[in-house]
Amino acid sequence: MTKSATREAADKATFTQAEVTAGDTAARAGRKNLIINGRLGSDTMVNQRGFTSGTLADDAYGFDRWMSKSGASSITLNASNITLTSGKLVQIIENPFISGESVTVSASVSSGTLTGRLGTTDAFQTLPFTTTASSGDIRLELVGNGSVFTDVQLELGSVATDFEHRSYGEELQLCQRYYSETGVSIQGYQGAGNYASESLNWPQTMRAAPSVSLVSGPQQSNITSTGSHNVTASGCRVEIIASGAGRAFHLGAISKADAEL
Repeated sequence: MTKSATREAADKATFTQAEVTAGDTAARAGRKNLIINGRLGSDTMVNQRGFTSGTLADDAYGFDRWMSKSGASSITLNASNITLTSGKLVQIIENPFISGESVTVSASVSSGTLTGRLGTTDAFQTLPFTTTASSGDIRLELVGNGSVFTDVQLELGSVATDFEHRSYGEELQLCQRYYSETGVSIQGYQGAGNYASESLNWPQTMRAAPSVSLVSGPQQSNITSTGSHNVTASGCRVEIIASGAGRAFHLGAISKADAEL
C-alpha cells in the first residue's frame, strides 16, 4: 500500500520545541480548574438546594458553591448556561496554596460582556483575564449585566485553555465538601421525655464541622423535638425526644449540613 501525498507530508512534519512543550503541557493539564461547579446551566450543574430562576438574596447560596453579593442577584437558569441580569456571583476557593502565581480566569460567554476580578479591591476586567493569586482563600467575583455564560474556569498560567470537563458525580463529591443534604429516619419505643437517636454520616468529609438544620419529614408522631448533636466534619447524631410512652418516630427528615466558606 502506498501512502497518499497528504500522509507523507504529515509524516515529514517537524515541530519547534515551543510547539512540543505547549502540546505536552496541554496533554498534562488535567485537574486544572480550581472552580467547582463551573459548568453552569440547569441541565449540567450541581444544584442541591434546588435554586430556580429568579432573585438570589444577598449572601445567599443558590446552585452549589456560588453565592450572591452586593445586593440580590437576578439569575435565569437556561438548560446549558445562565443569564446574570444583575448583581454579582461569587465563589470562594479554599486555599489552593498558589500565592504569587499567575492565574487565568475564563468562561464561555455566548451573549453580552462578563467581567470579573479576584478579591474585592482589584478593578473588574473582561473575561478572560490573567492576574496574580493572593495568599489564602481566593475569591472570584463575576458581574454579568445581562450576559449569558457557562464553563467558568480558574487555572494556573497566563493562557485560557479549554474548559476541564468533570463528570456530574465527581462535581457533586467536590460540592459536598461544603454543603450536603442527607435523608434520615429515626424511631424507637420510649418513655415520655426519653430519646432515640441515629448516627448520620455526611456523603463526604466536610471542610469543617458544619452548621446543621433539619427539615421535617412527612411522617412523625409522639415527639416533642428533633435535634442534631455531636456534629463533626464526618457526621452527627440526630435525636428525637418522645412526648409520651410508646412508639416515637420521625421519618424522611432531611439534614442540611453547611460548611461553606
